[in-house]
Amino acid sequence: MNRNSSGVLWAKCSPKGQWAVDAKALLIRKGKLTYEVDGLPPIAGGGKVLDGKPHTAVVTVRAGAAQLWLDGKVVADSPKLARPDVAGDIFKINHATADFGGAFPDSKIARVRVWARVRVWAVQAEVRARSPRPP
Repeated sequence: MNRNSSGVLWAKCSPKGQWAVDAKALLIRKGKLTYEVDGLPPIAGGGKVLDGKPHTAVVTVRAGAAQLWLDGKVVADSPKLARPDVAGDIFKINHATADFGGAFPDSKIARVRVWARVRVWAVQAEVRARSPRPP
C-alpha cells in the first residue's frame, strides 16, 4: 500500500446494499486515519499510518463526542459525531458496502475489540502493552 491508499478497517453498516445514513466506519483515506458517520462531517488525523509498521487505532464515543486515537494519542476529535445504531446493521472487518470505502487486500488486521464502555487509561494501557519495546 502506498501512503495515499484508502480502505476500510471496520464498519457498522447494512449487511447488503449501499452505504446509508447513520452507517459508521473507521478507515484510512488518503493515508490518514478517518472516522465517519454518514450524514456528519468525518474526523481525520495522524500521520505515517501506512508506514509498514503495526499501529493501534481506537475510536471512543461518549455523550455524542468522538475521539480518534492512534498509538495511544488523540489525533482528532469532534463534539458531535454520534448517531444511534441502525437496526439490522452489522459489524464488518476490512470492508463496508460495495459503494463505500474499499478494502485493503493486503492488510493485516490483527485484532478488533468493541467495548460498551472504556476509560482513557484503559486505552492507553492497551496500546502500551502492545507496542514494541526498544532494544
